[in-house]
Amino acid sequence: MDVFLTHHKCASGWLTNVLSELSKREGKKFRVTGNTASFAPPKFDGVFANLNASYEFLPPDLRRAVHIIRNPLDVVTSAYYSHRNSHPVFHEWQELSQQREKLRQLNLPEGMLLSMIFLEQYDFHSGYVVPPLYAIRTWKYDDDRILTVLMEDLVSDPVGELTRAFQHLGGAVPGSLLEVCEQFRFETVSGGRSAGESDEKSHYRSGKRDSWRNDLPPIVAHACAVHMSDVLKRFYPYVLEELELSLPSAVAPAPHPPKPSAVSDERLSNRDFIYIIFEYVLGRGPDAATAQTLAARLDGGESPISVFADIYFAPELMEQKRRALAQMWRRRPDGSDIHVEAISQRAKRPWWRVFFSRL
Repeated sequence: MDVFLTHHKCASGWLTNVLSELSKREGKKFRVTGNTASFAPPKFDGVFANLNASYEFLPPDLRRAVHIIRNPLDVVTSAYYSHRNSHPVFHEWQELSQQREKLRQLNLPEGMLLSMIFLEQYDFHSGYVVPPLYAIRTWKYDDDRILTVLMEDLVSDPVGELTRAFQHLGGAVPGSLLEVCEQFRFETVSGGRSAGESDEKSHYRSGKRDSWRNDLPPIVAHACAVHMSDVLKRFYPYVLEELELSLPSAVAPAPHPPKPSAVSDERLSNRDFIYIIFEYVLGRGPDAATAQTLAARLDGGESPISVFADIYFAPELMEQKRRALAQMWRRRPDGSDIHVEAISQRAKRPWWRVFFSRL
């Protein structure tokens, strides 16, 4: 079985199209899922793709796999435009409909901030989906069974990177690889636009590497870089260099929070940034006890997004979702999956409803 693992906004649609077409031409079975906990049976002889993968839900008997990631700053940028304008709103993803309505009411920095938090939180999707930033951030990249491929390299050299991927998986490189990659070039799927020629209403918006440089407000870029620093250090170190980011860069909170009318494009300290998040979400700054907690955790080098999420987006709810995912799929003796109902109860008022109602 050839296993490909990726995440939302990490070429998942393109990958599905390419693998599906390759499988058809090579006479192989193809199976794809967007459910984090779902996996093909061990005896499945074909190509399998999980589009919302999480390391903690990979089967223990996994032999080899290819894992595709993207610069987290570009994940946020792409998600903002996609969620605001073009991504299909499925019946089972009503959170996206709620987010789109709010994104169209906010300015660019506010909307990008909201998108970043949305991509990290447990209730990103009402189904059994681990959010992409969380999954990328918590992945175990030292597992040598799994080849990590950067989406940026995959897009710029699809034939070379997919050849490397199939070689890692131990199978033959498909003979139709070159022709299929040509069929799904950006210029073809975007209706004739060249990579870098942007259309904010299109699902294939830009095709440009590192579009965050032009599109992501500096304060959001700074916060995302701090939050995803381990991934950036390993795979995208130039981002930290360009942002001149020294980690940790925490500053103790002031006794009184600033009260800006809107987020500007200037870079803020972690202290100012987290107070602005408090203002947008709760309409007020933190109380005295919370301010002390913030000071201690920021001084310890933690990301303001992580601190805020832990305080106001109850971490036990993410643990609840993990338990539900773990019990959603059981195996028959032959290794195939049995779908069972999740046993955990979802929160009566999910975090995103609270978030949207207070913005």
